[in-house]
Amino acid sequence: MQYLNILGVITALPATSTGVQQALQIYKNGGLYEADGVTIRQKMKIVIAHAAFNDVVLAAGVYSWWSRSANAAPTGVDIAISAVMLPALLWSANLGGTLVYNYARPPLSYCA
Repeated sequence: MQYLNILGVITALPATSTGVQQALQIYKNGGLYEADGVTIRQKMKIVIAHAAFNDVVLAAGVYSWWSRSANAAPTGVDIAISAVMLPALLWSANLGGTLVYNYARPPLSYCA
């Protein structure tokens, strides 16, 4: 089971780096605020929440891997982390889907 935790952490690293790149592009295209200069754009709120949830889940995964590196069996803390982080990861995936399906521009092949 420890191998799955390592695999999750390793695959999260390139996903995080590409996510940062995409978030910066979203910021460059429209900025953080609406035209009034006060209200944060809804798209940016979702980007920030999506990134924050993913970062917390990644940090929890690294901690869980580190704490289990000396123990063969998960402790109560590891199980509690997993129980809390799974819903957080699913919510973050939902936010990512919202970004893709509600805010992404269609590929050029669809603009014919």
